[in-house]
Amino acid sequence: MFEYELQAVIEYCYTRNGCEFYGFPSIIGSGPNTLSYHYEANRRQMHCGELVVMDIGAEYHGYSADLMRTIPVNGKYSSAQKEIYELVLSA
Repeated sequence: MFEYELQAVIEYCYTRNGCEFYGFPSIIGSGPNTLSYHYEANRRQMHCGELVVMDIGAEYHGYSADLMRTIPVNGKYSSAQKEIYELVLSA
């Protein structure tokens, strides 16, 4: 899957659930793009073993939400990724 395909799924869900606008341009960055703050190209193909960062937002009746998450592309953290996840979670 490409970053823009994940963006399309997310933005479809906004619209399907009644959001009128995007809160801001979606940032979907995988692999080396996870380190680029305000990366908006969303053109890279994501690969198994990488992480993907999503900074997304939707507007509903004048209220805007902002959500940022980093998850494994394949749905499962590597042992090193899980260790960092656990450190951040405990903080």
